[in-house]
Amino acid sequence: MPGLPDDVGLGDSRKTPLQVLGGVLPVQKGTNGMAKAVANKEPNAIVRYYRETVGELKKVVWPTWPEARRLTLIVLVVITIMAAILGTADYLFTQAIRVLVGF
Repeated sequence: MPGLPDDVGLGDSRKTPLQVLGGVLPVQKGTNGMAKAVANKEPNAIVRYYRETVGELKKVVWPTWPEARRLTLIVLVVITIMAAILGTADYLFTQAIRVLVGF
């Protein structure tokens, strides 16, 4: 056929019309077998946020079960000790204020 590239054959079904003619648009094969151009659109903010979040979560090194139990126990012990210290300090300051004020 005149005006078409040499590698175009009538039975060449491996290339889409845009590929044959040197098109630069991305092409996706439609449901009816015809090629259609795909728009280069960015995903909306919610989709982009979700994809980036999933990507970051795949990079996380999660603790093993024994590590998680050990660290949880450490947190509980520290919280208990701090509660005892703060409770004792509160009681002592309350008693000191009562003595100073005269209740």
